[in-house]
Amino acid sequence: MKQTNQFLTNLGITSLNKMQLEVEKSFYKNIDSKNDLVIYSPTGSGKTLAFLLASINQLKEENGSIQLIIIAPVRELAIQIDSVIRKMKTDFRVACVYGGHSIREESRSLSVTPTIIVGTPGRVLDLIHRKIIDVSKVKNLVLDEFDKSLELGFEEEMSEILSRLKQLEIKILTSATLLDHFPDFVKINQPVIINYLKNQSELKTSFYQISCKDTDKMVTAIKLAQSFNFESCIFFCNHRETVERLAEHLNERQLSVAAFHGGMDQEDREKAIIRYRNGTCPILVSTDLAARGLDIEDVKHIVHFQIPIDEKSFTHRNGRTARAGKSGKIYFILSEREYLPDYFTEEIEDLVLTEKIINQEQSGWETIYFNLGKKDKVNKIDLVGFICQIGKLDKSEIGLITVLDHKSFVAIKNEKVKLFLKACQGQKIKKRQVKIGIAN
Repeated sequence: MKQTNQFLTNLGITSLNKMQLEVEKSFYKNIDSKNDLVIYSPTGSGKTLAFLLASINQLKEENGSIQLIIIAPVRELAIQIDSVIRKMKTDFRVACVYGGHSIREESRSLSVTPTIIVGTPGRVLDLIHRKIIDVSKVKNLVLDEFDKSLELGFEEEMSEILSRLKQLEIKILTSATLLDHFPDFVKINQPVIINYLKNQSELKTSFYQISCKDTDKMVTAIKLAQSFNFESCIFFCNHRETVERLAEHLNERQLSVAAFHGGMDQEDREKAIIRYRNGTCPILVSTDLAARGLDIEDVKHIVHFQIPIDEKSFTHRNGRTARAGKSGKIYFILSEREYLPDYFTEEIEDLVLTEKIINQEQSGWETIYFNLGKKDKVNKIDLVGFICQIGKLDKSEIGLITVLDHKSFVAIKNEKVKLFLKACQGQKIKKRQVKIGIAN
């Protein structure tokens, strides 16, 4: 428990929520019987911290072998989990592995065996096949967003990974939807089930429908986006092409927009989420890829630009708002040939948009790119010092800072960008030449 308190202090958290406390209690109550743990809880409810505290607190001292593997369905979620572990400041070495970047670089980072591996199913299995990692002594496994991994077709990869974990003792599964059954390959052992999905009906959400002609759907989306006045919102589309088209139309009206879908390069996806999180682009236009697995706080508005293909997608989209006790608003933009889905049963209000379309000023933030990151021994403190001393900015003019392996992103006030870039030309951080520019 002392270790848990230190982890929470490092994370800046004063106490656990009800679900996290129940996970902690149930896990330690059943640890000797080696019962598996299944956590059903909505996205954004704190599942990550719950399973990390349960699994990390029972790891042994570093012994040159991998003790814990955490499987996540998408890269963004793996990166998010890795980030939380690092902020906890455990005594364990952690490595985050996923597709989309060099296997050679990952191999180098794994030259010293980590205690914890966080990764996507395909990349973890690839590293096992290449004998870059040895999983023979792994005793603890977390399958985070397990339902999503099944949905994305990773059953074969997960099955093979589990078949190689010969000393596996305890599994933790998390899911944002109830599972009809557990696949045989998981070999669930008398699971302790914690279900907080029953509380989803208590979300403080309001629903609105906006009717328009087929030809006016883009115009309606622009009017609605302008009415949000820079509050955080996500426009959901069913297809990548629609995401690109809608983002382009919103950009033409000088609205600050980030597009996000599975067809984008990993680097562009990372940049889109960073710019959305730090307020540079308060509007995110996305496929259902952004409906889960991402740590995005305080989304005020969810817009169904296209009707979701099924009720599960609808639930996950809406789950991005009204989190942690906050309220949210959900909108349907319905053309003449579109109707509310049969599964929709909530009270809904008709909304009429009468405002004219105007070119809108950009948000108050701009995202600045640095070509140095964690692997270059650069951290947030280094960046703040550089920005204040060399760039002549006040701390109040600095927003969210994101440090990746070999690059970093910092939000700074719009009106300071030109002077900042000019002051930083040719400068160094920790005796290393730094390249700085606007991250578009």
